[in-house]
Amino acid sequence: LMSSNMGWRVGVSGPFWYASGATVQILLFAILAIQVKRRASHMHTFMEIVKARFGTVTHCIMICFALTANMIVTAMLLLGGAATISDLTGMSKIWAAFLIPLLSCWIYT
Repeated sequence: LMSSNMGWRVGVSGPFWYASGATVQILLFAILAIQVKRRASHMHTFMEIVKARFGTVTHCIMICFALTANMIVTAMLLLGGAATISDLTGMSKIWAAFLIPLLSCWIYT
């Protein structure tokens, strides 16, 4: 949604320059992912690596952090989508936030 906002503010080049700021992180993560896969080829998730390296207590703490981060990101995306639908249609943000997961899951399944 921020890239759309930049497009509205500065024109067509706004989303391009907004997204180009993430290219460095994406490239560095790709290099890191290759190294991790070489060193721990039997691991599938980041949490498995944490458990093998740091133990069960740290594994449980990281799972709590990961779940919290996922819930926050999901809430942010849901609220942003509800605000967009509310601005476009005049629908209440609460109803839009309720209907987005309901309709997307219904269409998906």
